[in-house]
Amino acid sequence: MGSYNLKIANKIEQLNAVTQTGIVRNLLKEGILKIILAMEIQQHSDDLNAFSKDSNCLTLKEMEEIKELSEFIKSSPEEPFTIKSLSKKSGLSPNKLQEGFKMIHDRTVNDYITHMRVLKAEILMRTSDLNISEIVYCIGFTSRSYFSKIFKQKFNCGPKEYKFNLLV
Repeated sequence: MGSYNLKIANKIEQLNAVTQTGIVRNLLKEGILKIILAMEIQQHSDDLNAFSKDSNCLTLKEMEEIKELSEFIKSSPEEPFTIKSLSKKSGLSPNKLQEGFKMIHDRTVNDYITHMRVLKAEILMRTSDLNISEIVYCIGFTSRSYFSKIFKQKFNCGPKEYKFNLLV
């Protein structure tokens, strides 16, 4: 593990370019070598810190697990999902779940679930004879007003207006 450091490379070139002779040469080379050693130690420390920060990255297997979980949520968004239940189902920690959903979908797990529920509600409005209250409760929402609020954010009109426009 390690990375290339241009400042260290410049110091090595400086070391090779020393043309003095005698004690002056020895002192210059010794000083530059000590600077290079200090820079190498600092670089190693920086690399270790960067590596430990990246250790939160997800493995390919974990990413696949999150994709499968996403598909599961997409296929049945009405289920009463919780972070805890999804974590248990996938075998991933809640933090890994959140990190993975942020990376893949650019949203939290709960935002993703809500998003999928709203999309399913819109499909049900187009394809079923259910009224809005029935749709709200069959897709897993417990509050019609909350549903109306997020539906309006997504489709720029309330669910009642949306359903009316479908009929016209």
